[in-house]
Amino acid sequence: VLQLGSGNLPPAALSTLDPATGIADRPIAPGAIFRVTGARLSNGTAAAAPDRWPTSLSGAEVLLDGRPLPIFNTTPDSITVQA
Repeated sequence: VLQLGSGNLPPAALSTLDPATGIADRPIAPGAIFRVTGARLSNGTAAAAPDRWPTSLSGAEVLLDGRPLPIFNTTPDSITVQA
């Protein structure tokens, strides 16, 4: 579930991607870092501090089984998170 804090159009998630291997739409293991790609996913480009990943960044939040995931960075067309 992807959720934006603002905007007129809903986000459009196209796939998940393992940044280390470049393989799309693999099962997500606990602790794995993965990228969600699509359109209108965030309000802009931002990166979290290396020692603290928030659960909301640039107006974007990624939920997995109803739980917010830590976000590493965002662009309007991708969000990198940790499961």
